[in-house]
Amino acid sequence: MPFGRYENGMHELRHFFASVLRDQGESIKAVADWLGHPDPSFMLRIYTHLMPSSTDRTKSVIAGVYQRRISSTDSRSERSRSEYPQP
Repeated sequence: MPFGRYENGMHELRHFFASVLRDQGESIKAVADWLGHPDPSFMLRIYTHLMPSSTDRTKSVIAGVYQRRISSTDSRSERSRSEYPQP
């Protein structure tokens, strides 16, 4: 019985290969090159569904920026208090 687009499963293997590379953070351009696609925009159209974890990464990056800013502000406040002790 045929499986997927090709009877031998090569299409599924290519999709798996691309999916694993994207999931591990490989660039769209690099995966497109590996698969022989001349235009990385093709990869974006086909593999967009592989990017849901980017939501978690995006939240983590933004949270880290705010955390560093808060930590920096807190350490400056501590320094100010120690330099100018209250009577």
